[in-house]
Amino acid sequence: MMECEWCEKDIPEGVAYINAPIYYLKSGWVDVFYHLSCLPAIRASISSPISHTKT
Repeated sequence: MMECEWCEKDIPEGVAYINAPIYYLKSGWVDVFYHLSCLPAIRASISSPISHTKT
């Protein structure tokens, strides 16, 4: 089962998603997945001055 990196909810079978490799300094290239429906929120956070940070 894949999990959306943004909302941290499962991506069920048949639901549209995107797969993006992201480079982490500690672990190298890691495949991450996002719901297509989360993309507008991701884009909004990237273009806003307050960045979305995960701990």
